[in-house]
Amino acid sequence: MGAVKDPSSVKIAVKMENKNALLIEFDQIRPLDAWIQQFLNNWGIEGPSSDYSLQFVDRENYVTEKNRSEIRNGTILNLVPSASKTASTILERIEKASTDEKRTILSSLVKLCSDVAFVEEFIAKEGKEYLVKAIEHGTIRPEEGLGLALEAFVELMNHGLCSWDSLEPKFVAVIANNVNSEKSYDPKILINSLAILENLLMSGSAFNSIVEAEVTLPNLMKHVKQNMEYPLIQQNTIALINALLLRSDLSKKKAIAATLSSKQMRKIILENIINVSRTDDNGSLSGGGLGGTSLISTASNNTTAVGSEMAHQLYILQTSLINLHEERMQAKPTTSVILESEAREKLVELMKLAFESDQGLNMDISSRVGVGSSGSVNSGGSGGSSGTRSIISSSTFKSNSAKNDYIRLGFTNYKNPIEDFNETPPGILALDLMSYFARNHTEKYRNVVLENCMRSDREHECPFAKSAIQVTKLIAELFKIGEAPSDEGKLFYPMFFNADHPVEEFFCICVPLLNKTWKEMKATSEDFAKVFSVLRQQLLRALSDQEAISSFAKFEAKTSSLTYSTIMNLWQKERSSREEWENKAQAILELREKLKPEIVELIKQQRLQYLTEGTQFVKYSNKGQRIKDKFWYCRLSNKFKVLYYGDCDENKIPSIDELPHKLAINDIKEMLIGKECAHMKDAKSSKKSTFALAFSLTSESFQGEPLNFVAPSEKVFDYWTDGINALLGNEMISKEAQNDLETLLSMEIKLRLLDTEGVTIPEVPPKIPDPPSNYDFALVH
Repeated sequence: MGAVKDPSSVKIAVKMENKNALLIEFDQIRPLDAWIQQFLNNWGIEGPSSDYSLQFVDRENYVTEKNRSEIRNGTILNLVPSASKTASTILERIEKASTDEKRTILSSLVKLCSDVAFVEEFIAKEGKEYLVKAIEHGTIRPEEGLGLALEAFVELMNHGLCSWDSLEPKFVAVIANNVNSEKSYDPKILINSLAILENLLMSGSAFNSIVEAEVTLPNLMKHVKQNMEYPLIQQNTIALINALLLRSDLSKKKAIAATLSSKQMRKIILENIINVSRTDDNGSLSGGGLGGTSLISTASNNTTAVGSEMAHQLYILQTSLINLHEERMQAKPTTSVILESEAREKLVELMKLAFESDQGLNMDISSRVGVGSSGSVNSGGSGGSSGTRSIISSSTFKSNSAKNDYIRLGFTNYKNPIEDFNETPPGILALDLMSYFARNHTEKYRNVVLENCMRSDREHECPFAKSAIQVTKLIAELFKIGEAPSDEGKLFYPMFFNADHPVEEFFCICVPLLNKTWKEMKATSEDFAKVFSVLRQQLLRALSDQEAISSFAKFEAKTSSLTYSTIMNLWQKERSSREEWENKAQAILELREKLKPEIVELIKQQRLQYLTEGTQFVKYSNKGQRIKDKFWYCRLSNKFKVLYYGDCDENKIPSIDELPHKLAINDIKEMLIGKECAHMKDAKSSKKSTFALAFSLTSESFQGEPLNFVAPSEKVFDYWTDGINALLGNEMISKEAQNDLETLLSMEIKLRLLDTEGVTIPEVPPKIPDPPSNYDFALVH
């Protein structure tokens, strides 16, 4: 019997410049200093072991007591000057270096600052203070590598070891000046200056007012327009605009939104970002902007050329602009005299625009509220605002004839229709959208209202006001108005950058579509919920079509093609509705239980196969902060024994051989989910969507941090947690697993019951007759 292998020992190679490599059995328990001293002795090098460190060859990170568990069999290490000595050398050399030498030093500093072990030493040597002063006083000129110095500073701050509040206003002003400058020395200067200002805003620092005062939207949009060859400049510009939107007070948000909604600004975003074709390193078209967390599925036909991070920034911009409707969505008109007066004006306008085109109805309104021959509203012979004030007087609203108009408009509370908007959501936002529809699409509005209120068969009437309020509520649900942007969201709609008022225009498509669907279904008031379930499907399916969401005209055409019969056929094909008896019949229930283990095993194999293909994840700091443009990849080995992982580029899928780190499945102690994860404990509480996508793998072999994940979508989260649970021998409990189980069980049962078509399966099996009193049977001829 062979000797038992010590699990704490691994076989590795150690190299040093101009020295012969050493092949050794590395004891993980022995202190690193002892090993380093042994290597120095072997090579005959004098000096203290504290001046040297081991470094991973593949990623040039220093080996520390925290990450030494990542040393595996076959690892190659370099013996190099320690982080502390390297930091001191850089700070000494950079002061006396020539222009070319300074660029070389700063270039190496950028690489080193990605390693937290080096950054800790660099900060301890006051390296951060040196960079800040050098940038502030201009001692590092653009031609000497100012862009690299800024990049090193961003990398250093990304580790979260220093607070952004530790900076000085003068430094912030210099960075803002870099952004406002029209001179272009080096794209890196602008890229990293934009990133610094964004981080300052997002950290909630005291410099928000300085940034807001120094940086203007027109200047920022110039960078988007003039830097099509530098997508990172465009991306960081949009990220800074998002930070301004997210961190400003409501009045400033509205001002920024008004500027961004102008045709000129929207045109810049559309022509220079969304509708631009770019190719990746392999020459193929880069990915589109549909992905991430949403109940709306993504389209497979990518016609836009927006990278993953830019898609995320456009999603945040879209969400921030849509969320400006939250204030009105949560407002009740009866809580404020001003809101109530505004609501009454809009209600009278709705009534006027709906009925004044019909001569008979117009005469009826004229006799009640005083309409002049020109069609203008007046009272006692005077026109203009005094007429409006007359119309909105309380006596007019209480008149019996006015009640009839509110009944025709479809209000539930026709005595005081303002109360219909007291439910939040959608609050007074519903009235805003109705008013926009009536003013800007008057002909469509009249057709919808008059077509229903003039019906001879009143039970098939589609009440406009009631429908419009529910449509507004549906829009709020679809676009999650009021919810903070998700850290993993990438879903944006190009058509929303095609209109001054996208939510309003979306509403103006929904209302006629609802009316059309109502007629197709021959619905009555009792079918209200059913009609809205069809409308929801029409909108979801159209929103998942990338061609349709390129413009509101195409979106409207797509929704029109999704008729009620089309939706019903799709539902039938997808087998979305199941017969009740299938869930009640005892024989079916027994068959389900018999088939369940087989189906569960099938789902398990699918999840494991998904893990072997791997997934790209966005990097997060230990404090739960999303790190821009940093990605890593993780995949399961083909034999389901080991997880391989490592850093990667956005558009590249690395092979297992290219992933330097690994975690044996046998070493996994447990899987933590959500707020239980170490990297989520310090995250902001407002990011509920991020908590829901986070999971961590802890291991007894890891002396440092656990392996932390934040999935790009809920589906990916479910697939990965299912796969890990399957590998650990636990039950797969995700929503996706339950849905797959139900779908596959239903399909399998239907297949097995094909031969019983036309046979009614009773809920309870027939009773078996009692046995005979005896078994003495006689054969009668």
